[in-house]
Amino acid sequence: CSIGAVSEVAAGGVIGTGTHNTGITHGILATQVVALTMMSASGEILDCSESVNADIFQAARLHLGSLGVILTVTLQCKAAFHLQEIQLPSTLPEVSDILSQD
Repeated sequence: CSIGAVSEVAAGGVIGTGTHNTGITHGILATQVVALTMMSASGEILDCSESVNADIFQAARLHLGSLGVILTVTLQCKAAFHLQEIQLPSTLPEVSDILSQD
């Protein structure tokens, strides 16, 4: 699963700060961005994606507030699904063994 721990942030802030999710096999949330529009410090509006302004797109996906203002973000999404949580008390060595099995 891939669920963020914080829900009170804007998309531009989530991608700009490297917010991650709870799935060990998933990248940071910025890896789900397929396109964005930003305003540079000079006021220029830039559409960015893998094919348009690709170098800026890569930098903007983890901008740390240094490139301008993110105006729009297009995310790759999955359909809603139900989760079941199971909690099992474990020691750190037990958790390490479980994670190394996958």
